[in-house]
Amino acid sequence: MSGDVTIQRVFPDDWQLFARVRLAALREAPQAFASRYETWAEAPEDQWRMRLTTVAANWVAVRDEQGVGLIGGSLPEPDQADLISMWVCPAVRGQGVSDLLVQTMLEWARSQPGLKRVELEVFEHNRAAQNLYQRHGFAFTTAETGDPENELRMALTL
Repeated sequence: MSGDVTIQRVFPDDWQLFARVRLAALREAPQAFASRYETWAEAPEDQWRMRLTTVAANWVAVRDEQGVGLIGGSLPEPDQADLISMWVCPAVRGQGVSDLLVQTMLEWARSQPGLKRVELEVFEHNRAAQNLYQRHGFAFTTAETGDPENELRMALTL
């Protein structure tokens, strides 16, 4: 149950919390991220702060003072946001944390002037994530290829 989870927007001063969760995500699901654990494991404070500055919005899911998930929102185009860096700790999957993270990111996107859509990429083999995004109104904009390592594009019109 997600009732004891809070979603906290993180800023450069929250870099330590973000770093702990991001490193956990990179360690647990290396295939899901363009970044690598080895690249970030020894990253200095200023690199973490820069990551939280260059990505428009970042959130961490917190339960019992521990980060258990994260999500980000980037602004690649004036009318588009991208949902990025979605991850939930395996111990809390299936408990609504991912829905809270996606809802939070979409609320932020809807509050941004001029945004018309949110897009994301999801691996073709990741049916659980695809189902999550479809529950929130995303639809596929690319077709399956049969390659489990292929990333499919999904979009939501705001």
